[in-house]
Amino acid sequence: MWKKGSNTFQGGRSPVLLHSVMAAALESFSCLLPGQIWKAVPAQDDRWVLEWRNADTRSVGFYVIRPVAPQEQEVIVSEKETDWWMSLAGVGKETFFVHSYRNPDIPEPTDLLGYDLSAGKVKWVIPSGQFIGISDGQAVVALKSGADTTLYYCGENDGKLGDVAPEEWPESPLPWQEAQIYRENNPYYGNLSGFLFNSLGVKPKGSIEYLDYGDRMAFSYYLYEANRLVQYVAVVNRLKDIEFNERIEADLEKEGRSTFLEKNGWLFFIKEKRNFIGINLAV
Repeated sequence: MWKKGSNTFQGGRSPVLLHSVMAAALESFSCLLPGQIWKAVPAQDDRWVLEWRNADTRSVGFYVIRPVAPQEQEVIVSEKETDWWMSLAGVGKETFFVHSYRNPDIPEPTDLLGYDLSAGKVKWVIPSGQFIGISDGQAVVALKSGADTTLYYCGENDGKLGDVAPEEWPESPLPWQEAQIYRENNPYYGNLSGFLFNSLGVKPKGSIEYLDYGDRMAFSYYLYEANRLVQYVAVVNRLKDIEFNERIEADLEKEGRSTFLEKNGWLFFIKEKRNFIGINLAV
């Protein structure tokens, strides 16, 4: 069972919520989940939906949280209400969408479930449905019948299929900013790499992710330490003051992608696979 306004999973598993102050008085938020954060998807408002998975126990859970005020509204869908063959597909205004896989040998969703963002309960199920995206406040769902697939608009609250959606449907604008990825063959890579060397004294290896907000610049970069690839996130202001610079992943086999994004003036990323972090760039 989920419990609203509580940090407790029935069955004993709990996320750990922390607020702290980082260098240069940057307010931060941290949420430690009981398993690896598989997906972290922002909602249209200031909430997030996190999917965590624990391979040892074959358990999956979903966690809805409002990072700017985590104690005010949180929703927990525990591993007692899910199974291993479920996966977060997307988030709308009032609903988050989950795919279920009844045939584990076929990597294609067989059911689409709509969960209430504010209550954590299943509102509806569409057999053979697949979440595609959000368009003008409506979900776009693919329904498969034999070899044919048709796109429909779908009501978030009731799961009822409406008009047929065109193949080129207009996507709703996203109220957040994703980082840009710069690889070594990009003409701007040298400028970013040089800035990191002058500001932090590091020589990045591989791609650099970058975004700016107000008078702050956020970077994700990679280094080799003890012959192993590690990843850092840094926040530097226009005066080149280092306000945050921490290793977020160690012993990587390869570079990742889409490390962080900015939403409502906060920089969000995952640290050490289980820790969902937010840094307030607007202070």
